[in-house]
Amino acid sequence: MGSSDYLSTLRRLREDSLNKENHYQCNKCKDSMIIFVVDENGHRFAKDCDCAIKSNAIRYTRNSGIDENDLKKSFNDFNTLGERELEIAKATTFSYATRFRGIMLDRFNSLLLCGKPGTGKTTLGLSVVNLLLNDGVPALYVSYREMITELKQLQYGNEYAKQKYEDKMERLKNVDLLFIDDLFKGSETDADKSLIYDIINFRYLKRKPIIVSTEKLPSDLIKVDEALGSRIIEMCKGYTVIFKETQNYRLR
Repeated sequence: MGSSDYLSTLRRLREDSLNKENHYQCNKCKDSMIIFVVDENGHRFAKDCDCAIKSNAIRYTRNSGIDENDLKKSFNDFNTLGERELEIAKATTFSYATRFRGIMLDRFNSLLLCGKPGTGKTTLGLSVVNLLLNDGVPALYVSYREMITELKQLQYGNEYAKQKYEDKMERLKNVDLLFIDDLFKGSETDADKSLIYDIINFRYLKRKPIIVSTEKLPSDLIKVDEALGSRIIEMCKGYTVIFKETQNYRLR
């Protein structure tokens, strides 16, 4: 072997060794998921690396309760058809999503979508949730009727069922963002109202944001249960969308 071949071999072996030592999924943080940055005042502090945000987003999405097809819904899918009411609805919900991190600890940190059926309330709510999931915000979607039915079945079951009830209630109360779809769809029994009040009141007191879609107007929510309705209305001040004129898209 000539000297040049020998040196080339050594160089290649060294490069291979370095590549093995420095083979990270994320070279930016070397897989620690934390990076250190310096602010404008020269202070050094730690923050999540982009890879950590992406990893969390994937995990939160898997646990979001959203159907796989609905995970694709976005504001781009919401066609306003040039109708002013729909344009206002889209602008309001998009504004809520983009400002969420800045208002999530405020008293008025929630979103209410109410009024006529078939107007896109669920699509807009899911668009908000999907955008925030991708931004690393833990969120949970629940269908009101399915949630209430499951909770009542677990509540009066055996010890295992009761533990599942406690675990589910804990998540409903504490997840960073809870989307309750079709609130008060179907019957409005005292037992139903008691369960949903327990969840909403906890989140109200702890300033944990909610998204609520319902066919009922704000005044109707008060009629169903004043304590519950007034809390939802207060939490959603500034971010309440009411569909009054838009035609049901299923009938177009």
